[in-house]
Amino acid sequence: MEGYFFIAIGKKYIDECYNLSLTIRKYGDTRPISLLINKEDQEYALSKNLFDKLIHFEPNDKLFQDCKTNFEKFCLYPRINLDKYVPYQKTIITDSDMLCIYSMDQVWETFAKSDQPVQMLGFKNDLSWHWNTLKEVIEAYGKHIQHTHGGIFYINKTQNLEPFFNYCREVFYKYDEYKCKKYFRGGKVDEIIFAIAFSKFDYKPLEFTEHSIMTFNLLGEVILPTRLQTVNQIYKIMEKPFSLVHMFEKMEGENYQKLFKRIME
Repeated sequence: MEGYFFIAIGKKYIDECYNLSLTIRKYGDTRPISLLINKEDQEYALSKNLFDKLIHFEPNDKLFQDCKTNFEKFCLYPRINLDKYVPYQKTIITDSDMLCIYSMDQVWETFAKSDQPVQMLGFKNDLSWHWNTLKEVIEAYGKHIQHTHGGIFYINKTQNLEPFFNYCREVFYKYDEYKCKKYFRGGKVDEIIFAIAFSKFDYKPLEFTEHSIMTFNLLGEVILPTRLQTVNQIYKIMEKPFSLVHMFEKMEGENYQKLFKRIME
């Protein structure tokens, strides 16, 4: 079965996932949508009357205890444990601060072509990534590392899935040894961990500028559907419209609100 799974630990994130899910449904997608939530938010999530399954976030292991910041606890930790949480055979996971702006079918079709148990977007060569320090990480790790973006994951429950995530959890403890930086809110970030695991298993991310999956931070007045890719100050017109836009300004932003309203109308 194919389905969506979103991390929504806190009511604000449930609200964002609700908006995202509404826009996915607006384009006729009937795949089930599940959330990872705090147990105390069960009734609030149920009140949205949209989500198919609610999975409680109740970590009780050493790795969670070793997470120091809120980002590590409530974003990094669930991501490097996705193999334990995702309820579907094939799952798309995205950040909550996104909107669907075109059919997701092309995204599913693109991901399905990969034989990797985990697929992400990124760049195969981008030394400017990880705050311009990726060269240091590559030298410490001893192998080329690619840019992997944590905004979207495709998970396929094959026999290779668990070894991949087991390695991610190992890298968590070797974060400093591999010269990974703690420049985001003073803690570890998941993206470089996934990038190192991609290197370990010789996986390749899908290039942002080769697939019409995700664009970024569109203006509220943009004409939809759009073929404009805006990643990393790269402005490229693609052959097909983009399915998702990653809005860093989140729900509170004026452009987010304009886009959401236009999609739903």
